[in-house]
Amino acid sequence: MEDEISKLEFRMLKVEEKIVEVEKQVAIVSVEFMSVKGDLREIKDSLGWVIKLIIGSLVLAVIAFIVGGGLVL
Repeated sequence: MEDEISKLEFRMLKVEEKIVEVEKQVAIVSVEFMSVKGDLREIKDSLGWVIKLIIGSLVLAVIAFIVGGGLVL
């Protein structure tokens, strides 16, 4: 009977160790996820500015073409 109890206690300790390890891994993954999320937000903001610059350049090119006499018939 005592042998079975000691086996169960041993198994319980092993399970507790595994739970602690899983909790550590979850914490690490959570921190890494937040970092990736921040990086993705920065990339999205930068891409928005690149698109604005491209559209602005195209609009200015069209205006320069018109002002330069490109639409004279």
